[in-house]
Amino acid sequence: MVTMTFNGVSKSYFRVAKGESRPASPAIDRKAYQIGNMNGVRIGRMRHGSRVLHIPFIIMFERMEDIQRIKEELAEWLIHEEAKRLTFSDEPNTIYIAHYTNGLESFTEEESVLKGTLIMTCHDGVKHDLAETETSQLDFSYSGRPTGLIIEVNFTHATQNFTLQHEQLNRTLRINWLFSAGDRLVIDTDRRKVTINGHVRMNAFDFTSRFFGLIAGRNTITRSSENNTILFRYRRKRL
Repeated sequence: MVTMTFNGVSKSYFRVAKGESRPASPAIDRKAYQIGNMNGVRIGRMRHGSRVLHIPFIIMFERMEDIQRIKEELAEWLIHEEAKRLTFSDEPNTIYIAHYTNGLESFTEEESVLKGTLIMTCHDGVKHDLAETETSQLDFSYSGRPTGLIIEVNFTHATQNFTLQHEQLNRTLRINWLFSAGDRLVIDTDRRKVTINGHVRMNAFDFTSRFFGLIAGRNTITRSSENNTILFRYRRKRL
């Protein structure tokens, strides 16, 4: 039996029914362009869209008065403003980042059983590795779809401001702050969030600079100062 966990929670009475299938890839779009009077067309860059999961389910119940309580619990479990992590027991190394789309408004009620189909939408379209990768290397290779970084910098000496440069992307990320020995800077490039010693410090981010993540292939990152130790953390994304 396949079980589903959403936002870190699973329900013992919620069972994924047989016939559930997840698409092998997100929606793929390729634009075609006519070039003058030439025969045929030129195919543009591939883009992928969202990934929509249709999840048939059954819910066992003992008493009719349990039905409304269960429906309310499902709504509280599934409906959130922000996307949450979604996992399935038959894909133990994969995380989907999903929003509930619909399915709670239409149930089939039978004796002791509720049936329906949840539709969950992964707007980023990709799968995420469950395991997080860590490296302190400044020059390394990455295989996967472009992904964000969490950059942890621990300063060993006082440092005036700090800059990181992604050489392949030609992007610079600059933090304007007077760091002391022992200070800890964390940059989440996916969330575009900067914290210093556990406090959000977006005023330290130089808005003339740009956040960056990882690209497939080589990633070379240089820093303005070596008065620190640095750690990169990321989850590989794949179609």
